[in-house]
Amino acid sequence: VAYGANAKMLMVARQDNGMAVQSASNGLTYTSILGADGHAAAVNDTTFPNSSAFYGSSSFEGKPKIQRVIVNNQGTVVSNLQMTCSPISCDSLVPTSGSGNAISFVLNRANQSLIAIGGQGVYITQDSPANVSGELTLTPVAGPTTGNVSALAYGTPNNPNALLAGVAFFNANDTVQNSGQLWFSSQCRQRRI
Repeated sequence: VAYGANAKMLMVARQDNGMAVQSASNGLTYTSILGADGHAAAVNDTTFPNSSAFYGSSSFEGKPKIQRVIVNNQGTVVSNLQMTCSPISCDSLVPTSGSGNAISFVLNRANQSLIAIGGQGVYITQDSPANVSGELTLTPVAGPTTGNVSALAYGTPNNPNALLAGVAFFNANDTVQNSGQLWFSSQCRQRRI
């Protein structure tokens, strides 16, 4: 669940039911924006003037999707865009085993325009109001190269470059082994756009 303070609306990620954004502030109904398996919901209330930028990730038939919905402070959807990834495709983020086709997605706590994405490896990127095409330029992080990144934390008030990744390892039957791994870097930097 993510709450947009500017739009005064919620976004929810719903397993087997995709992503949905509240239809109106304090409303009881939601508008579906992505179908299939909802995995992550995040909101940026600082980068887009007088608006909340909602981000959701879901997957269907092995294909991950990242959607950005910008809602202004009047509750009007001003942009609803499926994001793309480069120089690698979003599809290549899918873990090779276990956890289905889920990808992890989190905004930086110190600078909400910075994004970390995990799946088969960890990548960082940046979004801005100038990004009308919806393309996220992914920078690989020198971090975990095996296993599935299933949890991320990015940025602290004292260090916006801190990144923590939780990695799960799966056996041949696609069940989690008894061990996992935490990976930390204090130096994850993204180029400015």
